[in-house]
Amino acid sequence: MIKKIHASEQQKKLSRSKITVKLRVLHKWSKEGLPWQTDNEGSVIRDSNGDKIVEWFPRNNRQFCEWDGSQCSSGTQQLIPVLNSISRQTFYREYNEDLKNQAEDLFNVLIALEEKMKASSSNASEISKLKRDISYWQSVAEAEANAVLDIMQRLNEIEKLYNKAERIRKNNEEQLQIEIRTLKAENATLNKVVAKITPLKGVD
Repeated sequence: MIKKIHASEQQKKLSRSKITVKLRVLHKWSKEGLPWQTDNEGSVIRDSNGDKIVEWFPRNNRQFCEWDGSQCSSGTQQLIPVLNSISRQTFYREYNEDLKNQAEDLFNVLIALEEKMKASSSNASEISKLKRDISYWQSVAEAEANAVLDIMQRLNEIEKLYNKAERIRKNNEEQLQIEIRTLKAENATLNKVVAKITPLKGVD
């Protein structure tokens, strides 16, 4: 049984580690900008219109789970850490819920960022660029707000557990005091009995 529990914990740590590596890459891209697709020599790859191409990134949970780096351009593959695919069943485990929420927030941010970058590298109108800028920053704000909310929920859970433990401790302390008072009363009663018996011994 202990071995099974140990194996389960190892599997949990391994899955969270794989997810975290991917999240670090996406978080970096969300802050510094998505890379442009490049070849082995680091030269920018352009489309038929001569525009730079934004690097591939996962847009949903399925793509995130399948992402192993091979979907990216060869130049980008040289710059990111080793990525491993994971099963969606593992990704949806309760113990990975916090990481899944982070990933979903990042998808929205990166999709908005991609549109912003495309607009900046093409001949899009100034109004269109501004709209994409606004969309991107709204996504960033929403993702950060969700992160703060998640932390607050966790703090609330911890506070509830603390208060419960404190109530149990207090109840145990009260019960202990009751038992002490009971034992003292019994001891006092026994002392009275002994006090009555002791003089009788001298009668013989």
